[in-house]
Amino acid sequence: QNMTGLGNMKKLAKEMAAITMEEMNNEKLGVLHKNMIFVGNPGTGKTTCAQLLAEIMYEEGNTNANFVVADRKSLIGKFVGHTAPKVAKKFEEAKGGVLFVDEAGFFLNQGSGGYVEEAMKEFVRYMELYPEVTVIFALYSDEVSAFLELDSGLTSRISRFVNFEDYSLEELTEITVKFLQEKGYSVEAEAK
Repeated sequence: QNMTGLGNMKKLAKEMAAITMEEMNNEKLGVLHKNMIFVGNPGTGKTTCAQLLAEIMYEEGNTNANFVVADRKSLIGKFVGHTAPKVAKKFEEAKGGVLFVDEAGFFLNQGSGGYVEEAMKEFVRYMELYPEVTVIFALYSDEVSAFLELDSGLTSRISRFVNFEDYSLEELTEITVKFLQEKGYSVEAEAK
């Protein structure tokens, strides 16, 4: 709540806290799919917010505050049979917490060699096997439609989309002033 801007994320954080608490208090509810896609340009706060969300959900009842970051290198094997264990390892590391797939657009490079298609199939499978892991894919806006078409199982397993708007000049100024104040500097009006 103390971060500049990020209205969509602040609303989502409250919602996810309530859902997590309800899961803990109502055993009949079971574990709901809380997987999501964060959409926005670089530098808009996607990774920071995903990490904070892991902590918020832990405070409200998740089994731990695990925050695991995955990228192409940590998920895609170089040889046949290497990809599935890499995906499984990431889900195991994130168990009870959040698995953040940074720059998830790499899944769209199906023709670039490697085992990207296998990784996507494994991801969809593990999203079902590990419902207690909240998977967050970070994508750019022009990648979302093509990403969802990669596997029909994605749309039923992703429950939320959060747009991260670019910061305005006023918001960037506010962020800069906060950073400077944290370092012990004061900023004159003319400098702002």
